Amino acid sequence: MTKKSQYDCDYCSYVVETHGNTVYKICKLYLKSEADVEDVFQQVFLTLIEKKPSFKDSEHEKAWLIKVASNKCKDFLKNYWNKNTISIENVDSPIEENSSNEVITAVAALDNNYKLVIFMYYYQGYSTSEISEILKVKEATIRTRLKRAREKLKEKLEVDYFYE
Repeated sequence: MTKKSQYDCDYCSYVVETHGNTVYKICKLYLKSEADVEDVFQQVFLTLIEKKPSFKDSEHEKAWLIKVASNKCKDFLKNYWNKNTISIENVDSPIEENSSNEVITAVAALDNNYKLVIFMYYYQGYSTSEISEILKVKEATIRTRLKRAREKLKEKLEVDYFYE
């Protein structure tokens, strides 16, 4: 193994260790099947290896990975084959009865635009201006998406609570 490829392995290990959890959570928000999550997770890091982009700092690197993960998940969901298959994991599986699982399920049911901004804002701690830079969308649009996502979550969780 050459020094360059050793460096690449070390760097990739570092990036997966540092940002892997974030990428995994984004994939999990979009995709229901664990196998699909793992496939897209790997595709994100393969893209990193293939493109070898340069980053200003760790936050820029993280933002790039979030954007790539989001796009890879959207591409995966657009695929005709994936739209017409049913995951074994989703067939007749009981849902755990706890409030945090209900919230996660409600977030996962949101449209992709809402899901991503909720994740970035509440789970990753990005500000609306940072999210707008990463997603290349106006900050007002991000605030609107957050507001609408909160409204949809409130409706969904109130309905679920009412019928229990």
